[in-house]
Amino acid sequence: MAYFTFFYDYRSSDMYINGYQREGFEVSLSFLECADYQLRIDFEKQTGIKMNINTCFCLPLKLTLNYVSADVSEACYNFFVSHNYFYVKIKWKSKSGRIYKFEDEDINCDDVEFWFDDLDATLVHKYLYPKVSLPFKLK
Repeated sequence: MAYFTFFYDYRSSDMYINGYQREGFEVSLSFLECADYQLRIDFEKQTGIKMNINTCFCLPLKLTLNYVSADVSEACYNFFVSHNYFYVKIKWKSKSGRIYKFEDEDINCDDVEFWFDDLDATLVHKYLYPKVSLPFKLK
């Protein structure tokens, strides 16, 4: 079974980091690994869809970062779903009050929590299954 990720894939980690650098952002593998795991779980929880090759973040095209406060930071990403793109916000905060930044190498994944702020599950389903009507209603 293939292992799909939003951000981080050990086979192409250099490509991701170079993509961020081209857009003017420094990013650490530690940040990407930690965010990837938690966002994958949140995505599957919100949409009911297991990760697959048709769902991922693009390299940081039009990525915006906003370190909101000591409590919550956010980034806006292009999100790829089955050859369609739309914007999503990811947010993160730490239990300790530390502000984690993309370039931080010493991230404690037990201290930081990542989640989607405005993931549109209905739109994800529409893009993945354009000709299938859902047998249930999404929140």
